[in-house]
Amino acid sequence: MTQRLALLCIVLGVSDAVAQSGPTSDGQAWTVEVPRNVLEGGQTFEGGQTSGVQALAAEPPPGTLYVDRETGDWLREVGTCRYEVGYKLSTGVVKTIPWVLGCLTDPDIAATVTRIDGGCVRYSYRVTNRTSAQQDILLFKINMPQPDILVARTDANGWRAGDLGGSPIDTGGLNSFAWLPIGDTPDLSPGSSVDGLSVDSAWLPGITDAFFVGAVKDETNAGPLQEDIPDYLDAELSKLGKQDKDKAQRPTIGPMFSPPGTDVEARRRLVDQLISDIPKAVSAQFVTSDVAAQVTNILTNVRSHVDDATALRNAASAIGGLSVAVESYRTALVVTLNIVADS
Repeated sequence: MTQRLALLCIVLGVSDAVAQSGPTSDGQAWTVEVPRNVLEGGQTFEGGQTSGVQALAAEPPPGTLYVDRETGDWLREVGTCRYEVGYKLSTGVVKTIPWVLGCLTDPDIAATVTRIDGGCVRYSYRVTNRTSAQQDILLFKINMPQPDILVARTDANGWRAGDLGGSPIDTGGLNSFAWLPIGDTPDLSPGSSVDGLSVDSAWLPGITDAFFVGAVKDETNAGPLQEDIPDYLDAELSKLGKQDKDKAQRPTIGPMFSPPGTDVEARRRLVDQLISDIPKAVSAQFVTSDVAAQVTNILTNVRSHVDDATALRNAASAIGGLSVAVESYRTALVVTLNIVADS
């Protein structure tokens, strides 16, 4: 398996445990499942591990994440997005290889939020891979709360969205929406940008996460591996992807909240969700703490008047007059309150 394929695929069907068995003092047989990774503990029985495995378990090198209970094969973190894998070949020789993840990009994502016809919102994105990046961006995705909330999308500049067809847009059951370059379009190199990418949704805007996968280069010039990495180590590497350790992460604005319609309690819940987003906005440096306090005060006051269209529009106008670092966050709040007022 190539490293690039391993980073984009999830390895399935590999057990995380091994069985150990033997006789008890009264001659009865026992069998117990213990973790394959000896660092996760589990009962150890005489003869169940080699001295080498016992030594690794007792004093693992710094950054060690995995030591296989049966073989002593291992995985350890040696730097930012950099790992080392050690495994025994069929010849008995231990092979050590570097493993670099696709998180050495340096992305910037700028969102634009626009109210459009039909009670929907258009979310447009411009992505830049800063010059300080060490990898090209080969894919980026934006998280959303459920997979069936997009009604349209726009491709541009050779980048295409992951649309499997149908209406609403079929994302294959994934709670995210991704773009990647197609055909002869190159990955997004350091210093390059792509824009004109958008999705439409009736769901209202909130703060979410964007993830960026980097194109991993072969830094060893070693060519094909003599023998494939064992499945259990492949499974450990795939876990890094499931934990998003193989991606750079940035906050952005996307479709996050179900439109409440005219239901008063649903409207109050929406306002509560907007308030709960404010600390995230401060952490993302979308707003300063002082402006965040003003937004909190405006939303708290309007929470008691969510059935009053004039009060909602006045709240939208008040927020629209505030000075913020990231305009899309302010626009998201204004658009949301006006859509609810017009419902």
